Amino acid sequence: MLGVFALNGIRLLWDTHSEPEPPVRIDLVLGEQIAAVVAGESEAIELSDREVRDSDLEPLRELGGLRTLIFDSGVVTDAGLAVIATLPDLSHLRLRNSPISDAGIASLTELENLRVLNLPQSQLTADGVARLSGLPRLRQLRLGGSESTGDLSRGVAKLENLRAVHLIDVPVSDAGLKQLAALPYLESLYLDNPSVTEAGWQWLFENHPELHVHLNQQHHDRDPARHPHHSGEGASEGAGGGG
Repeated sequence: MLGVFALNGIRLLWDTHSEPEPPVRIDLVLGEQIAAVVAGESEAIELSDREVRDSDLEPLRELGGLRTLIFDSGVVTDAGLAVIATLPDLSHLRLRNSPISDAGIASLTELENLRVLNLPQSQLTADGVARLSGLPRLRQLRLGGSESTGDLSRGVAKLENLRAVHLIDVPVSDAGLKQLAALPYLESLYLDNPSVTEAGWQWLFENHPELHVHLNQQHHDRDPARHPHHSGEGASEGAGGGG
């Protein structure tokens, strides 16, 4: 709106601008979603652009009816994971940018209904991952790693009910690839920046031609089930589950 005033014969003009509204506090946003779950109007809480911290999670404690929990910003640590582990009905958990360690992952063994676990920036070791073997319904696992955490394949191979595995920046070796391929129900294997050699890939496709295999978010050239991808399709939730 343009304001116009006259003062001593001089016209003064200026634009009037309203101050930007402050962002809605995260406790209010989270509170609204919690209320919807309590009322039976929703089974999910998802915050994609709000930075969540451990201190924000206490209202979630023992919240029944919550099946999907997705936090894509902020940092949840092992302490916050202890609160999440009290959610009795949780089946899908995604925490981006959260450096969950072996100490924190132990608390997740309480989530008997967990089917999809996505921790793309975790700091787990193979021994820590193996502790998830106590989750009877876990079907899809997506984990990040590094040279410092080592090849997680030995731990993942303990999770015999998995159907889909996605490992990001995990230095999976030829030996690790064989461990993963031995999972009895495995259907889909996504590996980003592994240490598998050409001989390892050759072994995989000769011995497990039924596997759907992605390398660095694209079908492996030898994958017999490969098909064209639309943009972003290579990062489907769960096994591929976006970044």
